[in-house]
Amino acid sequence: MTISLKVEATGVQDALARSPLVLRYVDQALATGAALIQREAVRAAPKADGTLARNIQSGRLQVLLHQINSRAAHGAYVERGIGLYGPERRAPGKGGLGTNGLANIAAWIRRRGITPRNGVTPAQLPFLIARKIARDGTRAQPYLAPANNRQNAGRIADLVQAAARRGLTEAGLIR
Repeated sequence: MTISLKVEATGVQDALARSPLVLRYVDQALATGAALIQREAVRAAPKADGTLARNIQSGRLQVLLHQINSRAAHGAYVERGIGLYGPERRAPGKGGLGTNGLANIAAWIRRRGITPRNGVTPAQLPFLIARKIARDGTRAQPYLAPANNRQNAGRIADLVQAAARRGLTEAGLIR
């Protein structure tokens, strides 16, 4: 999942056309806004082993276009859910755990201190969890969209407007 920040307000676009200083300040404000969303997404991301949180990044794609995303392969699945709990609302079907799938689940079980119920051995538990995930999927644990909603509710717009005002003032176009 990716979130992009882009300036589309008419007043700011007019200010950008009037002074290159405005362009520089507004781009810096967007970078600050992207960093705020990134920080909030890292805070909100589920942390089984920290891979997802470590791979959330923000960056500039071009002038006035900044992006926040996760490079983790499972980032989109965590954000939207999979299987019966995902957007398609259907069983995931046949898939694979990859080469270290059961070992990763076993390590997660150890970190969490989970003990199997009576009749289940510790060696069977990773397989049973993997089978449950393969059969039903996993629920969404959104972290990017809520971070964007919390930070973008006017705060980034305020940053951009203040940056445009500062650029116009320094260029001598307004007082």
